[in-house]
Amino acid sequence: MKRVFSFIRHSLIVLLVFCVVSSAFSAPKISIKVQIAGGGWTVDLDETNLSGGAGSDFVSPIESASDLIDVDVTKPANGWQVSIMRTDSVWNSNIRIYARRTTDGSGTGTIADGTTYQEITTSDWYFFSGTLDRSGLKIQLSLDVDASIGVDNFSTTLYYTATEI
Repeated sequence: MKRVFSFIRHSLIVLLVFCVVSSAFSAPKISIKVQIAGGGWTVDLDETNLSGGAGSDFVSPIESASDLIDVDVTKPANGWQVSIMRTDSVWNSNIRIYARRTTDGSGTGTIADGTTYQEITTSDWYFFSGTLDRSGLKIQLSLDVDASIGVDNFSTTLYYTATEI
C-alpha cells in the first residue's frame, strides 16, 4: 500500500501572501512582490522516502529548488526588513518548515542576513533586511518530517511582510 503525504499542496503551497507596512494614515512607501516558481511547492512522500525501510523516519531534510520563491523589494526611501510567518490550514507539530535566502538579487541597494535556514513559525519573525531597491532575491524552503505524522494532506500559508525601518 502506498502512503502519500502532501505537505504543501498546490492550492496552499506556500500561497505566499505579502503585506506592506507603513506609517498610519499614509500611502505605502515600500512595495514587496513575491512569486512562486511553477505556482507552488508540493511534496509527496511514500515508502521510497524512508531512510531505512518500514519503521524508519523520512530522509531529511527535504529541500525545494533554490530559486522556488522570487522576492522584489522596491520604493523604500530608507532601510527595510522582511519578516515571515506561517498560518496553518492542516498541519502537524512533527513537520517543521524552514526558509533561507539563496541569492543577493540585484539592484542599487544592499542586502543582509537570511542565508541560513530558519524555522518558520506561527509568529512573525525577522528574515532579512536591506536598503533601496533589490530584485530577484531567491528563497528556498526545507522540510523536516517525522514518520509518526500519519497519512494526511498538510498545508500552510507563508506570509512575507516588508517594513521600512
